[in-house]
Amino acid sequence: MGRWWIVLFTSLLVVAGAAGPRSVDVLASGHPHANVAKKACGRPVDPLVLIQNRWRLLGMQEGPLGCPIASGQIVGDSRSQQFEHGQIVTSPAQGSKMVVAVYQQENNVIISWGDTSAFNYDKWLVRWDKDGHEDGQQLVNSYIDRTVGFAHIQPFANGTYGAVVEGCDNGSGALGGLSGSSCKQGWTVRAEVHFVTPSYLNAKASAACPDGPELGSGPIRGRWTDLGGSLGPLGCPLLRGNDDHLQRFEHGQIVWSPQQGTNMVLAVYTERGDLVVNWGDSWPFHYDKWLISVSKDGFHLAQPEVTEQSTGGAWSTPDPGTGTYIVQVEGCDDHGASGSSCKQGWTTPISLSYAQNFSLNDQSLAALAPCTIGSAGLSKQVRTPAGRCR
Repeated sequence: MGRWWIVLFTSLLVVAGAAGPRSVDVLASGHPHANVAKKACGRPVDPLVLIQNRWRLLGMQEGPLGCPIASGQIVGDSRSQQFEHGQIVTSPAQGSKMVVAVYQQENNVIISWGDTSAFNYDKWLVRWDKDGHEDGQQLVNSYIDRTVGFAHIQPFANGTYGAVVEGCDNGSGALGGLSGSSCKQGWTVRAEVHFVTPSYLNAKASAACPDGPELGSGPIRGRWTDLGGSLGPLGCPLLRGNDDHLQRFEHGQIVWSPQQGTNMVLAVYTERGDLVVNWGDSWPFHYDKWLISVSKDGFHLAQPEVTEQSTGGAWSTPDPGTGTYIVQVEGCDDHGASGSSCKQGWTTPISLSYAQNFSLNDQSLAALAPCTIGSAGLSKQVRTPAGRCR
């Protein structure tokens, strides 16, 4: 975990009473940033003590939230305030001291919450959306207390990300919760942040390339910029050729695949020896899971699944070995016992030649190596990322 996450979690535990009897007010006034010279904010923090204390816990104007940029707002029983890099909201239905903060920390979106006393939970669900469209959900059951917690996501594109949190208790089944979960207090009030690729990454995109085509302003250029531009892992653009849907770069390719969404792009590139796959945004389509098809030199190697985000995602494998790889992704919905449906089909494939520049990683190569042919000889099994045949 990064320094801010450790500070945040420790502070939340103190607020929840897990680290001693100090009150929230004492903690706020004794925050380690209290004696640091601070930039001036042009607008005051909301007078509600819950919002003030969470802002102080996160470092005030020198922390990731920055300064307030709007006055506090009251909507129903909730109160909220917008900051330079995020938002804090109260959510009294989940506890009289319950606060949710969503903010950008470098190239991550952080969601922190608590204190839910007098309610407490075995686990938490975090659900987020991008630009108003449902984008993903994750279970959080580590680095938490029963009344506080935090989670993070790494966006694959710029946009407005909103999040809600729900506390749940495990079922009481004899085998560890076969009766399901109960989430009695429901979802919190939504908090949001407008995520923008950090300036140090945007600066990379502006670095001049000596040769190569202009990329225009479409989805391909947008993804190249989000990934760091000419000084990012893709490097400078090369000659486009005859296909406006595909752009080659020094270290990878990006294709535009509009059949899977107006702004759907697939990027495949090498970074520090890894083969990296990055895709999205598939809106208006969204899915329960993504399949990534990976072939090497004409042989199908793997088809891992990714379930974190419903309109895009990322996957990588370390040092897969020299060869020509063909990669494409497909979004699918689960239908329980009746199987899955993948209505929009596979994206346009990318073919990428990988030159091995690092020592062999036996474990990663084993995870991608083809399994034996099935006994009927009709279909080839593939290995999962964990190395198991299926």
